[in-house]
Amino acid sequence: MRSIPMAASSNSGRKKSYNEGQVSRALADLKIRGLEPSVENVARHMIEEQYLTAKPRPEGLRQMIQEVQDAKEEQRVLKLIAALPRSATDFIDQAIDKSRRQLVAGIAESFSELKEQSTLPLQEAQERLQSMRDELRRKREEQDEFKNRLSAEEERVAVLEAEVQRKDLELDDAVKQIIALRAQLEAKDAVLEMLRPPGHQ
Repeated sequence: MRSIPMAASSNSGRKKSYNEGQVSRALADLKIRGLEPSVENVARHMIEEQYLTAKPRPEGLRQMIQEVQDAKEEQRVLKLIAALPRSATDFIDQAIDKSRRQLVAGIAESFSELKEQSTLPLQEAQERLQSMRDELRRKREEQDEFKNRLSAEEERVAVLEAEVQRKDLELDDAVKQIIALRAQLEAKDAVLEMLRPPGHQ
């Protein structure tokens, strides 16, 4: 009596009731019989001929079929490569190296052209930026000059205002002196009028 193989783990952690060996055997038998290696045929083979008790989930079985087929194809290619003579592999290596150099050279030339093309806009942008900086510096110099002139004018105005205030004070003093002199003259005239003999005009 055939024993049931140990269960394999799925990518999600859920235990499978079959393994790659069973899938590989089913694929081999289906190939011999000329049947399509579909999920349904592989599942039927494992249930009917390998005594699988639970029906496999289609998603998990489809993934394992693909993995087994990919592994077999990789083994087939490796065997073909291993069977090549040394001269053939050397020729292939040289051809690959030559193709790689040509590819790298082509990419390098394209990169160089793009770099040269991108240099012009960059240079124009740098020149424009420098021009803007020069203009900004000139504006700042003009602004500083205007501030200096304004400060000088403010100082001159302050001096003139102080002079005007001094003149106003002097004028006030002069007016007060005139008023005082006028009062003295009026008082003197009043005294003289009182001392004048009667009948004299």
